[in-house]
Amino acid sequence: MPSIKNNNWFFDTELIFYAYREGLRIKEFGITWKESERKSRVNIINTVFDDIKFMLSLKRPGKSRAIKG
Repeated sequence: MPSIKNNNWFFDTELIFYAYREGLRIKEFGITWKESERKSRVNIINTVFDDIKFMLSLKRPGKSRAIKG
């Protein structure tokens, strides 16, 4: 857990990455997702680009992966 740098949408991906790298077993299971009536305030384009940036940074140990702003 101390290796996790992201506190946003990428947190779970980073957690799985480090668990896999450490040889831990990962269990996958399905969930039922229900959309709320409210509109999302997530900017999907920015989220996708941030996720790509963070995935690339996982391959470069020592680089900062903290989100600014």
